[in-house]
Amino acid sequence: MKSVRQAHFRYLTKKEAKNPLYTVAYFCRNVTGLAHWRRDIDRVIRISATNGIGLKPIDFANLHFCWQQLYQHIELIYVLKHVVRHWEIESESPHYTLTRYPRTAIIFDRTLFRGTYLEFDRLSRKEFDNIGLFIDKFFAFKSLQAWQRLMDKLLITLLSENRLGDYSKYDRQDSKIYRYLEKLTEVFFLIYATKAIAHIVAHHAADFLLDEPDDRPDGSTVSEGQQEKTSLTSEIPDERTHPPVERDGQPAGEARK
Repeated sequence: MKSVRQAHFRYLTKKEAKNPLYTVAYFCRNVTGLAHWRRDIDRVIRISATNGIGLKPIDFANLHFCWQQLYQHIELIYVLKHVVRHWEIESESPHYTLTRYPRTAIIFDRTLFRGTYLEFDRLSRKEFDNIGLFIDKFFAFKSLQAWQRLMDKLLITLLSENRLGDYSKYDRQDSKIYRYLEKLTEVFFLIYATKAIAHIVAHHAADFLLDEPDDRPDGSTVSEGQQEKTSLTSEIPDERTHPPVERDGQPAGEARK
């Protein structure tokens, strides 16, 4: 594997950089869920594009935490770009169940909160099938150092009345930047489902309470010790044990044939 110098990073520790899939799994299993994280970053983007007038101190604290996590995620996928060779998704896996619909895909992880559906609807079909394509485009659009500088400016927009588009360097780029960050929320959880689960089951099962037979991906439940996570900036319920449904109770879309 190609080594990545620690000097590249500001929020990723040396330990996290050495075991990036463990770090991905820890966030997705112990910090927040996909739907909550998507809403949190949508809020970060909305405030960056407008202003933070009327926000309370606790709101700024939550926004800063989300910004810092997003910053770290950018550094993490930079590491993974250099250490993971094959990104193509497997249609069948002992670690997850994949169901495709016309405009979305759903992965079921039975080890997460006694069974959780993760919905992916922001990535294109090609990006979903090969995460490496998105990661390559992400860093072709801006280098790691350029993303780091951009994130510094993004933080300023969260704490002031400035907007990202007010900076001449990012004028007319802000929509594309926000789109990349929106997709990154899904990419992170897709990496968890397709790469990190297998890694922690093989090497860190006890750390994630997966050391009992019934807690493994081929079982039906997880340990009673697993606690449900909440959104970092909102109280909106997550999609925990049920897939997305339309009002008639049927799954969103029809499965691809």
